[in-house]
Amino acid sequence: MLQGERIYLVMTQPFATNQPHSHTRGTAEIWVKVSPGTGLSLLGSELREIPRNAAYLVPPTGTIDHSQHQPQQDRSRVVALYRAEARREEAVEEEAAAI
Repeated sequence: MLQGERIYLVMTQPFATNQPHSHTRGTAEIWVKVSPGTGLSLLGSELREIPRNAAYLVPPTGTIDHSQHQPQQDRSRVVALYRAEARREEAVEEEAAAI
């Protein structure tokens, strides 16, 4: 992987949500739902159903809030593929901590 690239396995607990957040301009994320069932994702002002093996790209505009929601009793697992523009490593780590 290149500097600024990360892969995360994110688990959302039953009936929980992640804090909506955005990243700096030029940071791209692709979220892939890997657990069974359908989850919900907030992308901007839209709440979208995300079935297993579906993916979506968070546009790298720096202005789109996004988060994961788990409206069912099972844990939801998604893989986040994260790529930041080349910049200070500390800034990349700070953004990663917010996910």
